[in-house]
Order: sequence, then C-alpha cells, then structure tokens
Amino acid sequence: MPALPQLLLKTVIAFTPLTIAINSSVFAAEQPAAAPIEETIVLGERKGDFTIITENAQKLVDVPGALGDPLSAVFSLPGVVPSGEGGEPAVRGSSPADNLYLVDFLPAGYVFHNFSSSIFSEYILQDFQMYSAGFGPAFSNVTGAAFDITLRDPKNQRIGGTVDLSLLRSGIFLEGGVTENSAFYLSARKSLIHLVVQEQSKEDAEEEGEGIRVIEAPQDEDYQFKYVWDVSDQHQVAFSANGATDYVEAELTRQADFVAINPDFAGNAKIKQDYDGQHVSYKYLGDRISQVKLAVGRNNLGSETYWGDNYHSFFDTENTIIKGELDYALTDAHTLTFGAQLTDGEYTLDYEGILLLCSEDKQDQCSSAERRRISEIASLDIKERSFYINDSWLITERTRLDIGAQSYHNDLTNETLTLPRFALGYQATSTLEINTRYGHYARLPEIELAFPSVGNPNLPTAKSKHSVLGFTKEHDDGWNWNLELYYKTLSDLAIADNDGDSGEYYINALEGKASGIDLLINKDMTDNWYGWLALSYGKSERTNTLTQETRDYYLDTPWLATWVVNYEFIKNMEIGWRWSARSGQAYTPIIGLDEREDGVVVPVYDEPFSDRLPTYSRLDIRYKWDFQIGRFPSALIVDVINALDQENIESRNLDYDKIEDADSPVVTEDNAGLGILPTVGFRMSF
Repeated sequence: MPALPQLLLKTVIAFTPLTIAINSSVFAAEQPAAAPIEETIVLGERKGDFTIITENAQKLVDVPGALGDPLSAVFSLPGVVPSGEGGEPAVRGSSPADNLYLVDFLPAGYVFHNFSSSIFSEYILQDFQMYSAGFGPAFSNVTGAAFDITLRDPKNQRIGGTVDLSLLRSGIFLEGGVTENSAFYLSARKSLIHLVVQEQSKEDAEEEGEGIRVIEAPQDEDYQFKYVWDVSDQHQVAFSANGATDYVEAELTRQADFVAINPDFAGNAKIKQDYDGQHVSYKYLGDRISQVKLAVGRNNLGSETYWGDNYHSFFDTENTIIKGELDYALTDAHTLTFGAQLTDGEYTLDYEGILLLCSEDKQDQCSSAERRRISEIASLDIKERSFYINDSWLITERTRLDIGAQSYHNDLTNETLTLPRFALGYQATSTLEINTRYGHYARLPEIELAFPSVGNPNLPTAKSKHSVLGFTKEHDDGWNWNLELYYKTLSDLAIADNDGDSGEYYINALEGKASGIDLLINKDMTDNWYGWLALSYGKSERTNTLTQETRDYYLDTPWLATWVVNYEFIKNMEIGWRWSARSGQAYTPIIGLDEREDGVVVPVYDEPFSDRLPTYSRLDIRYKWDFQIGRFPSALIVDVINALDQENIESRNLDYDKIEDADSPVVTEDNAGLGILPTVGFRMSF
C-alpha cells in the first residue's frame, strides 16, 4: 500500500534508543486530584461549567507515566493496548484504523504526533470519554472505539497564562476575556530535543548496530486556538483553529532488518506531516427543544515521506464537514435526538517506489508484488452522509431504554446501510445497575487502498457488530466496580492478495471476531488517595475467507492488568504510580532462510503470529509539588518512567550481522523498549 513506507519508517526509527526516549519524555502536567472514571453511554448535553476540566478527565491527565496527556492515559483503562502506529490505541480486539475521534462534536483531522503524545495540551481539555463498544447512533464511520474529546470554553477573566519550560517540550498558554460576553485561549507547544541532540556520526551509528543514523531528531509542534461568544444564556457561537507539524530525518543502512531485505530502501529517509483545521459551531439550549448543535469544519493533512532510491509518497487529505444535532424533549423522561453529518473528502496520492503489500493477517510480512518501480499521481473525491435518530426513554424509575438507528452512505463503495443501535439499563438495586447494548457499525475502507494503480477501488465498506453486557456496583467509602462482557464481529476487511488470483492487489477476504471481559475496580478520592485496578481477558482472531484459515490478530493481547494510585501525603504534594502488565506481543517466528532471485537472503516464516514475546511489565512513578513563587502559582513534576528498569522486548528480528548466506543458521536478536527514564518539569502561571 502507498502509505506503508511511512509506517515502516516510523516503526524502524521508533526502535532507536534516541526516539524511544523522546516518545516518553513529554512535559508532565500540574493537575489536582479527581473522581472516578466511568465508561457510559452519554445521551444529550453534559451539564456543568464548560470552562473547567471534568473530574474524570482530570484523573486521566494525572496518570503516572502519561505525562499529562489524557489520550496516552487511555492505556490505563481496560481493553486498551498500544498499536505501535504513532501512539494510536487498539481497543477490544479492533484495529486502530477502526477508531473514531471527535473533537468538539466534529471528527478530528489529526490526533497523535508521529513519535510522541497527542496534539492536545492539558490546559484546554474539558472532558474525555472513551466508548469501547455498543455506543449510540450519533457516532458515524467507526467500527472500533469512539473517543469523544471536548475542549473547554475560555474563561472570561483578566488575560493570563502559563509558561512551560523544558528541554524536551516547551510551550505557552494564554487565556482571557475579549468583551463582556466573549473570551479566547491560545496554546502553542514545540519540542526542543532536536536543538540539544546533534547529528549522529556514521561511526556511532555503526557501533550501535541498529542500522539507523539519526540526522534530525523527531520534532513536533502544535497550536490550539478557541474563541467563544456567549450571545445570550441560550445561544453560543464558537470558532476554533488548530494545527500540528511532525518531522524526522535519518539514514537507513543495510544493518536495519527491513533494508537488508530491500537494499533499494537504503539511504536518507524523511517523514513530514502538516495539519491545520478550522471550525465554527453554534449551540442553543432551550426547554422543549432542549439542545441544538450546528458545526462546520475543515481539516487539511499533508504527509510527505522520502526514502531509498529517490522514492517518495505524498498523501494529502482535505475534509469539509457539516454536522447538526437536535434534542427534542417529549417529556422530562423522554427525549428524541435527530442528527445529520455530511463529509466531502478530497484525497490526493503522489507515489513513486516499490509497491509493498501488507495487511492485518500478515502484518509483519510485507511482500513485494512486483520488484518494479511504480509511479502514480491520482485523486479521489469521496462524499459521505449519515442521518440518525435516537429515542431515550426513562420507562420507569429503574429502567431506561435507548433505541435508534443511523443511515450511512458513501459514494466510494456506493453503499447505503441502515445501522440499528440499542441500549437498555436497569437499576436492579440502589447500588447495582445492569445494562446491555447492541449495535451495527460501518466505516470506509482504508483510503490508501482505494487508488486503482496501487490498491482496489472496489473494496466494500468495512462492517462490525457489537454486543455488550455490563454491571456497575457502588460501595461505601468511594469504592465501585464495573464489569463488562463483550463480543464483536468484523466483516469485509481488506487483505493483500499475494497470490494475485483476483487480479487486484487487495480484496475483501478477511473477517474477524473479538470477545472478552473487562473489570474496573475504582476508588474515589477519600482519605487523601484514589486509584483503580483495570483487568482484561480477551481473544481476537482474523479469518481468511478464501482459505478458511483462522489466526490470532496481530494485536491480540489475552490479558491486561493496570494498577493506578495517587496519594496526597502532604498538602500540595502528591505521589502516584502506575504498574502495567500484559501478555507479550504476538509475532511470527523465523524458521529458516531463503535466497531471492536478486541474491538477497530473506527470512522464512512460521505461521503468522504463532508465538509471543515475553510478558510486558512496567512501573511508572510520579511526584508533584504545587507551590507559589511570589504571587505566581507554580509546580514541579518529576516522572520516572520504567522505574524498575524492566527490559521489555518489543520485537524479534533476524540478526543480519551473523547471516552470510541462505545456509547460515537462523540467529535472531531482540529489541528492547525504553529503560529507566527520569524527567523533570516546571511551570509557572501568571
């Protein structure tokens, strides 16, 4: 696929010691303690002060090891595993490509930096919700999890702000009133590691033996602007703009495993991404018509990748989105919600290089369909539309029913789908709630696979069905727990046709299923501490419908465990920890060697994902001290990532330094993740 070289280069560069350190060394956040995290179905408007962060979101920001980034903190919740693809999570056996991210009601154009955290500063976050499965009809173009990010409204106050100073990432945040009824904020951040990390010498790179020589360290920057005008108590207009940039440059040599298999990939490699978005929204709060939301947005993302023998891949995306939603209260206990979303997407590909075929059934085995250079410049204009309705009815004091449906259409596949959604909640006792949820979901096929010369324009819409049964129990002293059982099916997924029998590079011959159980035991802030224990057990598989072979999904993680605690041991001083453990990542063992026609020695693989790396375990510790410097509130935050210096193996590859020819014995080498890394952050507000 055309976008694959970028993913490969990101993966290769990510395993260098320098980049591993950068990935984990983002500035920590100053935040107060918070209340429990709940995964719920949210219907209608969240009430409250929209200029301050919610307690649940605050709790995620404070997670040790997340370094103030709530999207990184989702890995502390049940059923969430890292994918290795730019920080994006995989949830309950689904692919990262299956997820949806909403920011202030509209689909997001860009969420994660390539080698770092999300693009959102903790200062601008108001609320963060993750819906793992079985969510309502308002969410469109999604088959995995839905992430709903709400940026807070600016405070109408004297203009002030906060300055962050760090060698790793520095930034400034400004906020204040413009008129009596309007206010703004501006957040701007930039990583600075490239200013202190010099270009790596060829001698040092050869000594490390990784096959990657860092020329320019990964660097990123982002900004967020929001202006809100409260026209009256019932009417509000908001304008927002945001942007982000990522860049990295390195030299790849034949010491790198993937370059050893593809010698023409050797040479300088660059990855650059630029994103900008602008959005206007209107909100009305009333009585019978309890809420109206209207929003228009434009997102533009440009991606440039250079590598090897003058190869390049340019991929540009420009989306214009119009979305509206209306809540109509039939009674105090009965509300109808109507909504619509229209998206016009323009996608442009400029590709020159060797076509590689990769798909989720053989994620770690990318084959060259033809060892010939492909040049392609093409564009696609894809229009999507969805209409939805939801009926939320408190039938009795104990029973709530939500039933709805979404009509989804896109002109790429020219399919119109009706997607029912259902939720039933029952308050069995004053402290025990039982709920069940079911829904049909759909999303576009990967756009990169839809270009005729490098993919298949006839791929259908990917589909999924979710079933969930949940129990929530409240106890004394702030204790509560939530238990959910889930089952998902996935169909019409794309797979690389390596045999070429279909005449297409990709075909829809992959389906899957995922099932499991998630448990969250939570304690609210009492006796100066709070925390939670998240446990998950699950199974995720994919089946090739042509061969009827069923294999573990490459991100299948049978068990997960996370323990988070935050303790205020002295006033204004807190210490916390996050201990995480999970099954080792599935990988494909190398069982032999072979020689291609061009003389390159390549691995011979066993069954895909038939073995696992050792168990992953990591302890992160966080200390925070809030204090005053004169009249300026300040904070010192110390994070220790992987405090026990646990060696976690993240990949196992062929050791080409010890391979002479196809008759050589198979020798592999393990690549470990981040070792112990302390970080210190300081900030001051004015």
